[in-house]
Amino acid sequence: MVKSNRDSLWWIQIGADQSAARLLEHVRAIGYEALVFDADPDAPGAAHATRLMTRAPDDLTSIVEDVSALARSAAIAGCVTLARDADSLRAAAALRSAFDLPGIPTEGMNALLARGSWKKSLANAGIPTPVVDILESPIELDRFLGAHPSALLKPATGGRGSQGVARVRIGDPRNRELFDEARSVSDSDLVRIEAFVAGEEFSVDGVIRAGRFEMLHLGRQFSMRNLRGTLPTGTAWGSPVAGTRADEDPRWAEASELGQQIAEVLGLDDCLIGFGLMDDGETTHVIDVRPHLGRAIDRAIGFTGTDVNELICDIAVGKRRDRALDAGATTSGFAQRFFYANAQGVLDQPEKHSDESGWRTIPVQRDAHTSPAEGTRLLEWDKLLGEPVERPRSAEDRVASLLIASTDRNAAWMRANEVDPDSLYEVREARVEPTTTHPLWPMPPMRG
Repeated sequence: MVKSNRDSLWWIQIGADQSAARLLEHVRAIGYEALVFDADPDAPGAAHATRLMTRAPDDLTSIVEDVSALARSAAIAGCVTLARDADSLRAAAALRSAFDLPGIPTEGMNALLARGSWKKSLANAGIPTPVVDILESPIELDRFLGAHPSALLKPATGGRGSQGVARVRIGDPRNRELFDEARSVSDSDLVRIEAFVAGEEFSVDGVIRAGRFEMLHLGRQFSMRNLRGTLPTGTAWGSPVAGTRADEDPRWAEASELGQQIAEVLGLDDCLIGFGLMDDGETTHVIDVRPHLGRAIDRAIGFTGTDVNELICDIAVGKRRDRALDAGATTSGFAQRFFYANAQGVLDQPEKHSDESGWRTIPVQRDAHTSPAEGTRLLEWDKLLGEPVERPRSAEDRVASLLIASTDRNAAWMRANEVDPDSLYEVREARVEPTTTHPLWPMPPMRG
């Protein structure tokens, strides 16, 4: 650990995983001391901490006491977490409230984590969003499906990625098991249900500064069917057609306006924000609002040229630069593809796969039609060698993600799907205990 400078400003961070390590390295390089909380003393970001406190994010009383002790002799600049679990988000919000730091405080974070709350606020403001209800029992599920024959189950609070998310239909014999699984990963033992909306799905990520929403990313979401309905497989963003800017997409202005409305209705400022949109052909519905960027989008945005670490740091300490973000000026396309295991077993790679940063450059077959933007593919690993894996239930089961550039977002997505996962990793069939004993899993993914 680096010795502390008592005259320096302190940066507080909840979590020290690989993404957090990159942010902490930046924070230390620009002169902040860093107090970091993570239950794992060997977490990747530990090496960049001035002080590492081995505490789980749900140990909120101890975390506040530790920061209070530091604040008696040092100045606290800001607090952030890159984690997406409810405990880490609540811990960061509690510290912002306790020490009057920029960002989403406890009250606002609780409203965002209680998804039914923010959805009702948007609906009351006239922003289209699917009908939603909070359920305590399968009897209430049957009643809801009587009015809305197809719906999505989700944890009422908590959950990570798409854990506990499932599509249910009236009369389906699996409904009870899917309800129990959604409840099992919900912090509150309650389940949220919302009417299913079919159409094209988009993800939007941005930043709110001085009450103004600025777009970082507008992506077309892709998915595949599985037991629980759908499983995210990636996103494509940037130029809609070769030779055009990203903001020439007609949806860009609509998404920017919705981002501003969400910020105002929910009272958000000095924060990162992500939200999901579903276009049913007639109406664009807001289907998700999250108090952080989408999964791995922080690295994806960095792949396009935005210094995400600098941006996160500025937001966390309350710096509001005059220079606007230039995401709309992007004239290339980008894609992020997720890889999952196709069997239960142990993860292995044909060869050593990455440097200490977790990234690997995959050679691209170049020809006369390959543009300069298509010169690099980057792969980031979510699972470790020798780690047990199963066929996926949620985005949390992802093995790796691939980032690739091309002339426009459609071309990038096509090129991402040309990569054969067999050359990147393999699943060795082995006698490993399943990571879940749920009666619906493991089962073959749905087809068709």
